[in-house]
Amino acid sequence: MTEQKYLKIPFIWSKYKTFSGADFNLLYKNVEGDSKGANITLFENEIDGDSKGANIAWVNLIKGDSKGTNIAGLVNKIDGDSKGANIAGVFNYSKGVKDFLFQYGTLANIIKEENKDAFVLQAGLYNELGDNYFPFIQIYGLKNVPKLIKNAFKKRNLEDKLEGEQK
Repeated sequence: MTEQKYLKIPFIWSKYKTFSGADFNLLYKNVEGDSKGANITLFENEIDGDSKGANIAWVNLIKGDSKGTNIAGLVNKIDGDSKGANIAGVFNYSKGVKDFLFQYGTLANIIKEENKDAFVLQAGLYNELGDNYFPFIQIYGLKNVPKLIKNAFKKRNLEDKLEGEQK
């Protein structure tokens, strides 16, 4: 996939249709489609599609699913499912979870829909997963860890990953 730029003011502001690779901006970055790679912005990353990779900013807004690491000084808001790690200075919000997720938010971590096949570790003052609320640390789905590890190393998964690297 090639990136398609709409507009870029070097190191200040950028807008893309889709994005892959790494990019650094001081103020704002918007990707209208899917993003693969690292989005590093001092103020806001806004991704209208799915995100695979790292997003680092004061505020990360992802309208699709997130697979990777999201680090925010204030807020990570993911309107789709999360997989990987969400770390925020104030709070993390995610609609759901795929497979495994680690969340650290100083004040709150919120996942609206629980997944009985997932593993979730939340650390913060207030942790919500579906209808479950717990202060400080919440661990959900510990029994799923062996199955998730086994699935990660299945032959089909490894072949798909190798095939993706060759493209």
